[in-house]
Amino acid sequence: MEEDDKIRNLFAGFNPDLTPDYEFMSGLQRAIDAVELVKEQNIALKRRSRVAVVIAALTGFVVGVVLTLVMSHMDSLWISLPASFSQYVFGASGVDFSMVTWIVVAGASVLTALNAYEIAMSRLSLGNAAASVASKPRRK
Repeated sequence: MEEDDKIRNLFAGFNPDLTPDYEFMSGLQRAIDAVELVKEQNIALKRRSRVAVVIAALTGFVVGVVLTLVMSHMDSLWISLPASFSQYVFGASGVDFSMVTWIVVAGASVLTALNAYEIAMSRLSLGNAAASVASKPRRK
């Protein structure tokens, strides 16, 4: 019994402040709104990424096609290099210049696609996507 009295005395002065229901609900609503805002921004970011990937793929494809059409001129460029330079770069053995041309075309296509992706992601700003998402009515 003595322990029970000690426990009662300990908790006698304990009177926690309970917040009213409306304060709890308003805090909960703010938290829910913050979570929904993050979800909407993630959806907008995924949409931006998809559009940027499509732009980059099309750009890389177009550059690859254009450079493939220009390959005959590129082959003549490799052949017209001075003999000393081509031996310095490619060594003494014979090099298939069409393979070098294909590597240059592939490298240029990939580099262009990567740059197009970066440019598209920067131009499709999150602010524009968030503005379109923010115009949607929210639940209350």
